[in-house]
Amino acid sequence: MTEQRDVIVVGGGVAGLTVAWRLAQRRPEASIVVLEGTDRTGGRIRTERLAHAEGEFVIELGADSLLASKPWAKQLCLDLGMEAELCSVQPAENPTALWRNGRPVDLPRGLTVLAPTDEEALLASPLLSRQGALRALQEPNIPARQSDEDETLGSFARRRFGQEYLDVVAEPLLAGIYNADPDELSLRAAFPHLLALERAHGSVIEGARSTPAPADRTPFFAPLGGVQCLTDRLRDALGSVVRTRSRVELLERLPQGGYRVTLTTGEQLRASAVVMAAPLSTARALLPQVAPETRQWLQRLKVAASGAIVLAWPDRQIDRPLSGYGLVMPKREGQPFNAVTVMSRKYPSRAPEGWSLMRFFFGGYRSPQTLQLDDHALLQTAKRFAERAVGATGDPEIVRIARWTEGSPIYRLGHLDTVAALEGCLPPGLFVTGAPFRGPGIPDVTRSATELAHRIAASPILAAALERDS
Repeated sequence: MTEQRDVIVVGGGVAGLTVAWRLAQRRPEASIVVLEGTDRTGGRIRTERLAHAEGEFVIELGADSLLASKPWAKQLCLDLGMEAELCSVQPAENPTALWRNGRPVDLPRGLTVLAPTDEEALLASPLLSRQGALRALQEPNIPARQSDEDETLGSFARRRFGQEYLDVVAEPLLAGIYNADPDELSLRAAFPHLLALERAHGSVIEGARSTPAPADRTPFFAPLGGVQCLTDRLRDALGSVVRTRSRVELLERLPQGGYRVTLTTGEQLRASAVVMAAPLSTARALLPQVAPETRQWLQRLKVAASGAIVLAWPDRQIDRPLSGYGLVMPKREGQPFNAVTVMSRKYPSRAPEGWSLMRFFFGGYRSPQTLQLDDHALLQTAKRFAERAVGATGDPEIVRIARWTEGSPIYRLGHLDTVAALEGCLPPGLFVTGAPFRGPGIPDVTRSATELAHRIAASPILAAALERDS
């Protein structure tokens, strides 16, 4: 027997869960199923809560925060009734440092969306040579680019601020978000706000200076129990709609309309619409089965393998704690890790009092060699770096490791055109959503998933399916 549904969502990460829940809110009469191939929902969002004699540790192996300036994830939390569960990041005067010549150096005051808005602070900072700082401060005098063609982040930062500023500041702080080479990243897809500042003000610095400061100066927030609380709440709200251990191996377009999916168990389901919200590798395997022309566009998309190791020490074993909670390593420094976050400083409730809970990120463009280490070698490498960076001594009491073969989407030059061409190849009733396509962070993923849910809810395809059901 082939099970009949109105909409099948392939993938139980935050994208798939959001589109299913938003669609169920708009069209409660629709029959929806979410098929997740693994034994858990949430995708790369993964939180472990660990009981300890001195209190509880909340260990994030995936995303640890949600960006407050992009409201869509917060709105989703509020709509799910999670308002009382949200906490803001702990304020810090110097939240982020860059690794420079073998030591952490705090970012200069006034650095806003890449723009150095405080001239004296930049000139006084040891991050840049005086020549490099002066070149960056000439940015308001650089004419705005007139072309509408896409540009890489590297080209943009080099053109406006100079090579040294690109290497020391833009590459780790911005390209680092994607684990990518700045000369590969699409400005239009990855950092449209920088392009908007140049076009509106002729200068990123002048645009940053004239942009009103947000009312809420805390840039990040998260559920008290960890980011996985969001996907768990979505899963619980959807109930039996969500099926784990349901891996799709075949997608077919039916002659009479609609689609049939076959699971690895042999079970078959049929629906008028299918949403592909799975990892890129799954999309590459399934979409060409019904739309062969999508293959060329799917091959242009790229993701980077990445990982994180989480370690915890008692504070007495940390001799030189960071002044803030973040440390980022530029590619040119040649370090084994891309960034370090002190989770217990960022969110004090993440660890018992008197403990330092730290997360070390690796992989992608800046430290691909670290991905090749086995777990023992990775731990030894992290311990050595922690000793250099913060004076950590002795063995950490807690060790957790996560590796993601499809960790970070990389929006290469022309990414938005590639996605548009891919979507143009999809037959009616077949959709894609998720981080590989539009928006790498949770807020952008929830935005695009919500927009897709609204499109499907208003589509003639769903209307016809519901009419047949009735």
